[in-house]
Amino acid sequence: MAGYDLNTDEWVRPISDLNEGTLLIEHCAIEGDWPQLYDVVRFEVSDPRPVPWQPENWLITSRPWELVERLDAGSLANELHGLVNEDVQLLDSTSRKIARAALETDPIDASLTLVKPTTLNWRIERTPWNSRQQKANFELDGCGWFDLQVTDPPIEDRLASLSEGGHPRD
Repeated sequence: MAGYDLNTDEWVRPISDLNEGTLLIEHCAIEGDWPQLYDVVRFEVSDPRPVPWQPENWLITSRPWELVERLDAGSLANELHGLVNEDVQLLDSTSRKIARAALETDPIDASLTLVKPTTLNWRIERTPWNSRQQKANFELDGCGWFDLQVTDPPIEDRLASLSEGGHPRD
């Protein structure tokens, strides 16, 4: 989970004190559910917890999250367009992996950005250890194709009914 801090104009990734900062529903539930896309939420952080591959990490406190406003996607088009990173170089390659040692030697400046794919579809596959994996397969104009695992619980839920194979964005 990540978002844009409206006060500082910076990307932020709230994390818990669990292994790898994992957020559970009990950490961030709003009225019993995960925050939704375009929700403006207020949550309290205690201190920054950057790591070489996620410099935007902030440790959350136990204070409950608060819904400030639920925005309509259509009304945000202009605001979101201003946040799109047109010059993005995701991971400095189209590979979905970067060696940890390389990042520890040369940390990245940012792991969060907003992009506007020219093409997007979903791919459901089985890993070699036989677990289901949901992926966003997308193209960024002039930057190539990316094939990244979906890790957002609400999007995972929406993709859960899809069979293995490729599926259009809709």
